[in-house]
Amino acid sequence: MGNDLQAHRLKPALMLILLFIGSLIKASGALTPTLYPTANQISGLAMSGKTLYVTTEVANDSFFVVFGSDNEGNLSPIGPTHTSTGSGAYNPMGAMIASGGTLYGTGTQQGQNVAGCVFSVNTNGSGFTVLHTFGNGGGPGPEGGLVLSGNFLYGTTPAGGNGTNGSVFALGTDGSFTNLYSFGGGDGSNPQGALVRSGNTLYGTTSSGGSGNDGTVFALNTDGSGFTNLYSFHGSNGANPQAGLSLFANRLYGTTSAGGSNNNGTVFAINKDGTDFQRLHAFAGTNGHAPQCAPVLVGDKLYGIAPGSTADGCIFFSVNPGGTGFTVLASNFMSSVIGGLVPCANTTNTTLFGGGVATFASIPAAYGFTVPGTLASAIVTMTVALTHTNTLVISWPSPSTGFTLQQNSNVGTTNWTNVAQTPADNGTTMSVVVPASPGSKFYRLKN
Repeated sequence: MGNDLQAHRLKPALMLILLFIGSLIKASGALTPTLYPTANQISGLAMSGKTLYVTTEVANDSFFVVFGSDNEGNLSPIGPTHTSTGSGAYNPMGAMIASGGTLYGTGTQQGQNVAGCVFSVNTNGSGFTVLHTFGNGGGPGPEGGLVLSGNFLYGTTPAGGNGTNGSVFALGTDGSFTNLYSFGGGDGSNPQGALVRSGNTLYGTTSSGGSGNDGTVFALNTDGSGFTNLYSFHGSNGANPQAGLSLFANRLYGTTSAGGSNNNGTVFAINKDGTDFQRLHAFAGTNGHAPQCAPVLVGDKLYGIAPGSTADGCIFFSVNPGGTGFTVLASNFMSSVIGGLVPCANTTNTTLFGGGVATFASIPAAYGFTVPGTLASAIVTMTVALTHTNTLVISWPSPSTGFTLQQNSNVGTTNWTNVAQTPADNGTTMSVVVPASPGSKFYRLKN
């Protein structure tokens, strides 16, 4: 979300310090979405700066509708920007990612006897290139999006690999392909969501397999080593996650499309090392069911989309990272939702954009929800150093006016307290020295 989130393990026996940056966002009551109609079915979105790129389908091919966002999160069409006709990337499903002037995305069907592809295209619509096609040992086309690290794209296929249970792959931006890992069933099966990366580790979900055959959360190094089954779902705590994960500090957040106390799906959290699994919310059907999109963390709240009851269309919800305060913020605005939410930080607020089909007009549309607060001025990298005197030196770039350093012993609560010390400013770096006490502490800069 534009924030540099870092977790530094200082001494295993001493403490774990988690540093993150964000603005408190308090959204309560009903919100009204803004709809932006498109001519064709929306498949994926990508935000680059204040420009939103939307993949749509035209006779099974794809092209881009481009919107520009103003400082208050309002969109205006500045496209469409077409890809070349007949170029492939049929039925694009996963969200795109933007890097410089290039967009990367996936298609689940590329052509005859080919089961999907990974493509790149310039943001002006030129230079469409199919980087890799699937179907010959690499599994069928990926249904989730991609994650980019350096010159490599990482993704999943829902089947194929060395067997029939799906795979994790790495693809160089030059088209070089590597099958990093093939699932065997007991370790997970049928990954459908996008991966998330932290350092050299990838995290993802499988929609089935694992010890309960209800899906898993897993970790894998970017070189294909170190596979770990972090958690296996068993129904009551969720089942069949179809979306990827969101990462915040050392916590992974996701959804399951089934399971929970009502078998309508859940929102969950788990540490990156597989500890402290928590079911944050179990959907009841009347307040949403079967979510297929990962939640997005903005400030101190998770926001998400899920189908509602038959009469209510889709819902837009928020829940605290600790599992309290579940709120339906809007309902009956879309009959179907495709893909997840992408955030855009504006001058005085943050807008979350998504795509789907509008309930009343029955037309494809992008939509946006504006929530109070902004992340725009909170993108500051914090670093930490453990000194020989068992003190911590927390520092960030200077000048960073308007920020207060705060601490908390539990990231899932709102009990933040200001750090009493006044930061020292040497003209380049601002820093605060605090005692290194046992246990876990969380620090953030709040504006």
